[in-house]
Amino acid sequence: MVAYGLTIELGALATLPSRCGICWDLGDVIFSEETEIKTVDGITQTVVLVPGMGELIRSLAGNGIAMAIISDTRVGACENVLSQHGLENCFLHWTISEALGVEKPHEDMFLTTSKALGIPLSRLAMVGNHYYRDIEGARRAGMTAIWFHWNDRYPSPAETPAAHYTVGDASELAVAIGDWLASLDATDLGPSVGGEDAKTAPA
Repeated sequence: MVAYGLTIELGALATLPSRCGICWDLGDVIFSEETEIKTVDGITQTVVLVPGMGELIRSLAGNGIAMAIISDTRVGACENVLSQHGLENCFLHWTISEALGVEKPHEDMFLTTSKALGIPLSRLAMVGNHYYRDIEGARRAGMTAIWFHWNDRYPSPAETPAAHYTVGDASELAVAIGDWLASLDATDLGPSVGGEDAKTAPA
């Protein structure tokens, strides 16, 4: 798979692993928060994408990777952001905090997405920029946590044990995703979606 001018290494895999997916935060992951223009109601209207992120997302979607949005945002913001850049069809599901009534790191943000995709939490990766909400929340839910730490907009601890991967740009993210996909055992489909064992964080 090619993304951001780089090849995503999939190791010795002949095919992509089945029943796996990638979940994404929006702000400072897909788009740069400092570029947001909002309506008078506070709903994000237009943005500039993080460099390379559009290409990476299109590449993953084009290769059949199931993807979803998990975002603490207003209803309508996700539609505006994705449609502006032609990315709306890359995602199978959007979990939006305003619609659900809770925000990350609440486990319902992650469980709802897992159930909607029909993929166990143990077979999902979360790409987020907020260490406490995205990374610790995803890790506690039982997901693989990829910390997209490309700026210091939000506080983070000196030690970051909840992050399985830490990356600083789209090219590093492409490599991390490739490594994660290559690490999945195609025969280990994990517990049933939403089961109690699915909430156990990986070692």
